[in-house]
Amino acid sequence: MRKFILKLTSTTVVIYLLLSGLQLIIDFYLKKDSCCNNNTWHHIFEGEVQAEVVVLGTSRAEVHYDTQIIKNITGLKTYNIGLSGTHYNLLKIRWKSYLNHNKKAKILVLDYNSLLDSESLFNKFQYLPYLNTNEYGEVAKGVDKDYYFEKFIPIYKYRGYKMNVYNQIKSLSNPDFCSNNVNGYVENDINWIQKDQLSFNKIIKRDKAKDIFSVKNYKKGLAVLREIIRDCKANNIKVIFVESPSYYKSSEYMAFNKKGINSIIRKISMDNEIKYYNFSKDSLCFDKGNFYNSMHMNKVGVGVFSKKIAEILNKEK
Repeated sequence: MRKFILKLTSTTVVIYLLLSGLQLIIDFYLKKDSCCNNNTWHHIFEGEVQAEVVVLGTSRAEVHYDTQIIKNITGLKTYNIGLSGTHYNLLKIRWKSYLNHNKKAKILVLDYNSLLDSESLFNKFQYLPYLNTNEYGEVAKGVDKDYYFEKFIPIYKYRGYKMNVYNQIKSLSNPDFCSNNVNGYVENDINWIQKDQLSFNKIIKRDKAKDIFSVKNYKKGLAVLREIIRDCKANNIKVIFVESPSYYKSSEYMAFNKKGINSIIRKISMDNEIKYYNFSKDSLCFDKGNFYNSMHMNKVGVGVFSKKIAEILNKEK
C-alpha cells in the first residue's frame, strides 16, 4: 500500500510539473509582442507604453482615437489602452496594469462610456497569460468563480480555448490574423452595417419602455472612475473627460440612463476641475458615412474626430 501511495504521489507530481511546464510555454508565446491581438497587454506589462497622452475606455475608446493622427498634430506620443467590451468596474485591470508598469502620461483622455456595472469578464482569454498578476487577481477573484481553480490547477485556465491558443500562436508568423493596430488604436475601415442597425432598433424599442435611472447599477463603475481620478492627481496626470460621437439615433438607447449618468459626470468633472467635452451632438453624429454601426465610427469618422481631439490637446498641454 505504501509503495502504491508513493508511486501515485510521484506520478501526480510528474504530471503536475509537466502540465505546469506546458502552461508556462503557452503563456510565454501568448505574451509575445508579435502575438498581435494581445500585444497591447504585452506593451503594458513590459513597461513599453512610454506615452505623453493615454486614452482609456471601452470599445469606443479603442476604435475612436487614432494615435498617429493625434501625435502628428500635437507632437505628443499617444497610446490607446481602450479595451472593447469592458465596463469600468473591470477596466480597473487595464488601468492599474498601465499605472504600475509604465512611465506616467501627462494627459489621460477618459472616454467614460460603459460605467454600468458588469459581473463577467468579456473576452476572458486575453487575460489568461497574466492570470497571476496582482492587477488581474484583485478584480477577477471578485467576479470569476473559477479564478482560484485556474490559478492553482495547471493548464486548467486554457480549457475550451484550444483554437484561441492555436490562432494566437499562429499569428506570430502570420499577420493576416491581426487587427490593424497602431499603438492600441484598432482601425475599422468599413462602411455602415445595416443588419447591425436593425438589431439595434429592436433593443431601442425594448428600452423605450424603461424610464427609471438607478445609480446603484453604476456604483462599482463610478468607484473605479473616482479611483482613476485620485491616481491621476497623485501622479500629476491631467484628466480630460470625453463622450465621443455616436450616430444620433443611438441617443434613444437607454436615454433614461444617459441623462442620469451625464449629470453625475458633470458633477464629478466640476468637483475635480476636469474639462468635459461632449461630442454627442457634434456634426459627425448625423452622417452614417462616419460610422459602421450606431455606436462606433469607421476610419473616416475617426480621422475627423481625432483631429478635433488633437486640437483640444494642443490647448490643454
